[in-house]
Amino acid sequence: MKPGDLVKLCTTNYPRQSGEVGMLISVPRASLPSHYNPKKWAVMIAGKMFPYTIAEQDMVLIDGSR
Repeated sequence: MKPGDLVKLCTTNYPRQSGEVGMLISVPRASLPSHYNPKKWAVMIAGKMFPYTIAEQDMVLIDGSR
């Protein structure tokens, strides 16, 4: 996944965002190895930044930007 990709969020963990498409904005730098801290993204949904970072495992890629 890379910035600009379009994703849908896991409806189990994010039921309010069911059916909405989000765009990946950035991935914060992690100070721990990836097996301790999964890659998390800042995501824009419906024109607003989602207030929390979201782990890649909780998203489905629907359209790559490139």
